[in-house]
Amino acid sequence: MDEPTTCGQGLAASAAVPAKLGALVIAMAAVLDIHREALPPTDDAARQEAEAYRKIAGQLRSSADQLEATAVQMIASRD
Repeated sequence: MDEPTTCGQGLAASAAVPAKLGALVIAMAAVLDIHREALPPTDDAARQEAEAYRKIAGQLRSSADQLEATAVQMIASRD
């Protein structure tokens, strides 16, 4: 691939970084969701753990949305 000639082209070329980070963060949230399903619902400590994981997974998804939006904006800044 040729080197970018403008700042916008360089920015667009780097958009894969936040996009891939977003995918990683989504995967982390999915792992927490799967772990939550394995926790016994009758155990108080497990319920607290499940609630913490639910909140963290939601925060991770919000972060992933922001990373994706950043990648889109970077690509749109090409010109």
